[in-house]
Amino acid sequence: MIKTQKKGLLKPTIQITALSFAGIVLSFISQVIVAYFFGASSERDAYFAAIVIPTYLATILTGSIGFIFLTQVIELRNISGQNARRFISTILGTTTLCLLSLIISGFFFSRSILILTAPGFDSKMIVYTEDLFRILLFTTLFSVLTNLISYLYQIKQQFVRPALANLISIPINILFVVILNSTIGIMSLAIGTLIGSIISFLFVLPILFTKEFSFSFHIDISDSHFVSVLKVSFPLLLGGVIFRSAPVFERMIASGLTEGSISILGYSGQLISVIGTIATSGIVISFFPSMSDAWTKDMTLFIQYFNKGIRSILMLTIPIALSFILFGDYLINILLERGAFTSKDTFAVSKTFALMTPAMIMLCLGGITSKVFYISKRTFDITIISSLELLSYLLLSYALSRYYGYLGVAMGTSIAYSTFMLIYYFYTTTFIIIGYNYKVILIDLLKIIFSSFISFSLGYLIFATIRNSVHDYVNLVISLLITAGIYIFLLIKFKNIEILTIINKFKNGHKTK
Repeated sequence: MIKTQKKGLLKPTIQITALSFAGIVLSFISQVIVAYFFGASSERDAYFAAIVIPTYLATILTGSIGFIFLTQVIELRNISGQNARRFISTILGTTTLCLLSLIISGFFFSRSILILTAPGFDSKMIVYTEDLFRILLFTTLFSVLTNLISYLYQIKQQFVRPALANLISIPINILFVVILNSTIGIMSLAIGTLIGSIISFLFVLPILFTKEFSFSFHIDISDSHFVSVLKVSFPLLLGGVIFRSAPVFERMIASGLTEGSISILGYSGQLISVIGTIATSGIVISFFPSMSDAWTKDMTLFIQYFNKGIRSILMLTIPIALSFILFGDYLINILLERGAFTSKDTFAVSKTFALMTPAMIMLCLGGITSKVFYISKRTFDITIISSLELLSYLLLSYALSRYYGYLGVAMGTSIAYSTFMLIYYFYTTTFIIIGYNYKVILIDLLKIIFSSFISFSLGYLIFATIRNSVHDYVNLVISLLITAGIYIFLLIKFKNIEILTIINKFKNGHKTK
């Protein structure tokens, strides 16, 4: 039996966050280039419509099998390495075969699928989107396998290589768009995405052939551990088919709105994804294996990880949300307004994203709260709740889109996700984590909200005061730097654990040198 040890999570969290920051820089460059060439055009609409199903399939399989896969491998490694290897081989083999079957089916029925998922497109647009769709379908296989294999690195507390794998595809996308855009248009982005996913997969592959895992393509569907994971994953799979379909329905609704609506929502969604990655991926990835290990061994330690994860995410995402609510026009202008991406597109995306910032915070928090369901194997519970969440999202988004267009979809998204994030949180802390103390996290939340409110109020006041004296971009930088300084100062005064830990680590490292 392996003895529980409280492992330091600051170093891997900082490593992953630093790599995520590198990723956001590369993603920023990628988005600038894509926006420069395609803006919020019909071509961009076609790409967003084409990629939604491949992304949907990858998310369902990763979400239903991935986290259960990780927890099961951790358990098996503590018992028998041979059983762990047999289980890994069976999971990867069956996943590959299932995905290939789905990809082949999707390839032959592509037009029917697009008519269903983009009902607002005319026949010419459907034909154009079909070519993109068939290429992007194959990214599903490599994306899912890359994610599953990355969990093996995380189990061994090796977080850098899988984080680098996520970065590799971005410069490849950029390269293909720059070189091939003039001849094949947005098809260059689809091809670059596929090639990037293949190279990312090859990058994480070596761990399968190490002595510990010794992978061989052997499938044993009678393996008791494999059957157990299927039973636990099945409710998640069904729930994922429903819950993860939100982007699919978003594209369906937006395809019937004005031209560019899919692109505007797509750009906003990508911003949420990119910002969410840099804000929370280091936290979620480094905390999840430790939370899984502590679940059956030390519940006090598990609750500490849980609270620390929530506190860290709120500490990062609330200021980010306020930045885009108050300075969104300027930030989107800096990020995207070039070439085919016009000032009209900037205004549309900034307003849409500002309305979606509550959803961004809640989705980031879901990275921690949802893990409690997976770790405790309460997958049926999360399936029911997520299904109700999707239903509320669809009703709200469709109803509001009739009056407010794509802004209505953004409003519906935030209302639904915010409401159900509270349900997820209170359900886990009432029925799964017994004896949870709300007072601790409530006090921390109030401190973060107060610090954010004061710092951004003063920052915006400074921005408005010197607005006519300096260039807007210089003003923005000065105001945000002062805001960040006040925010960190207030967190230190409130004795925020994360900030104090970073300061102490820095001081100790400096003394060592």
